Amino acid sequence: MDIWDVCQGEIPACAPRIAALAWQLPDKSRTWREHNPSGAYDTSTLLLREIEYDAHVIRWMFSEDGKNRANEPEPITLPGEELARERAAERADNDALELARAFGMII
Repeated sequence: MDIWDVCQGEIPACAPRIAALAWQLPDKSRTWREHNPSGAYDTSTLLLREIEYDAHVIRWMFSEDGKNRANEPEPITLPGEELARERAAERADNDALELARAFGMII
């Protein structure tokens, strides 16, 4: 879609229309994946990842490593999950600072 054609060069005046069009995009669109990468995965993908992880854990539990509680398997990291964790950590830090400021505390 050509934004210039839709807005006739008046981007600020056309922002609500652009937002309304973007809101209607499917969850797996490139625009939404950029905003929320982990939202691009459907329930089937997430369940398959859990099944794969559970199978590895069960196999690990009956191994020598499992008996010694060493080298525990980790779930597959999907693209975008690291970024989502980083963003969540930043939001938590910002929220803590804002809350402390609201109560007059210095962190």
